Amino acid sequence: MSVARSADRRRLGIVLGALVLTALTGCETTQQKSARIEVQDDRVLAAQQPVRVVRADSEISVLGVAIVRGSGHVAIAVRLRNDGARPLSDLPISVGVRTRSGRTTYLNGTANLPYFETHIGAVAPGTPTTWVFTGRGAAAPAGAPFALVGAPAFTVAGTPATLPDISAALDTARAGDDVSATITNHSGIPQYTLAVYASARAGGRVLAAGQAAVAQLDPGASATVAIPLVGDRGASSVQLDAPPTLLR
Repeated sequence: MSVARSADRRRLGIVLGALVLTALTGCETTQQKSARIEVQDDRVLAAQQPVRVVRADSEISVLGVAIVRGSGHVAIAVRLRNDGARPLSDLPISVGVRTRSGRTTYLNGTANLPYFETHIGAVAPGTPTTWVFTGRGAAAPAGAPFALVGAPAFTVAGTPATLPDISAALDTARAGDDVSATITNHSGIPQYTLAVYASARAGGRVLAAGQAAVAQLDPGASATVAIPLVGDRGASSVQLDAPPTLLR
């Protein structure tokens, strides 16, 4: 699967996520439905604006930034940790490349990108996670990758002390340039436009990385998603991250 096709599916996922939020049923209260619709509305509005982080959030540590290239595409993998005492969500992130001449190129700074290409989902305190951006290789000049993570774009009302339990398991039967993962929602909270990130590492280096999205994952449900990778993962181990997108 090409990275371009994956991008189309991510954009479709945003539309589907907005639609399903208007049709939530079951035992949810009107207040829960309204809160979830409000979060999605805030994200839709935020995605229409360009994102340019100029001041890093002091509660977030960027542990590493790696860039990989392949097949006309580029991926930037950002390893980060929440050093605060509470979960954080909807963190804006800017990634790009700085050339030797001092020129700075932002890769995800334009308006109307999928929301989770410019923001990070929920991160629990003390928990490292990896976020991945993928794009056209021609847009990224040679140079050193960078990442800046800002303060939350908005605060989700009543952020819980613990986050919904979302697991991601690698399907080892899959081969080739893609990896296949099974994502399971162990919580009682539905997840919409759930971003899934994959990074292949060996000897402390990122060899390949990619991202995909699950449009809807109901409580107790599982979904299998193919994640196209940029780079050559070889025999390296693959790490999966799927930060929750709805917290209550």
